[in-house]
Amino acid sequence: QDETDPTRTSPKLRAALLEGGTAIPELTARGLVLAAGREGGAVVLEATGGARVLARPRVPFTLTVDGVPRKLVVRAISSEGIEVEAPEQKETVTLPGPGPTAGRRGAAAAEVAYVEFRELPLLDALRLLSDQTGHNFSASAEANKIPVNSLLRNVPADAVVEELCK
Repeated sequence: QDETDPTRTSPKLRAALLEGGTAIPELTARGLVLAAGREGGAVVLEATGGARVLARPRVPFTLTVDGVPRKLVVRAISSEGIEVEAPEQKETVTLPGPGPTAGRRGAAAAEVAYVEFRELPLLDALRLLSDQTGHNFSASAEANKIPVNSLLRNVPADAVVEELCK
């Protein structure tokens, strides 16, 4: 066959399919922010090999793993976990929930119902926090190299930033 045929399956994808591969790579939730009074949330997902993406429920994204782009979407973030779907392949997986996500409504918009960061670069942590609170944050290039770990519940967004700066 002609190697320039755009409908031809890539060698890497073909190998994965022959080995019983899945369209959804192995993923780890590195950060999760749920703002009080808002639906959805935001999560930083990391695939094996280090590729990371900031994802929000019902917003499609592409994650490239081993040179193969994967079209995915976070269907929901709940107490059951983080449901990720590969819509074209009709595959769904649920990542273990990093913590309780139920009962987070009714607080002020500047309050964060749940925050969890696991070895997440500071810049990504601030990006998640900004996405869910509407606040603006910045950090120096040097500070962005620092991985952060934190687990907080029902705190003002400013308290999250104070905790990250310790």
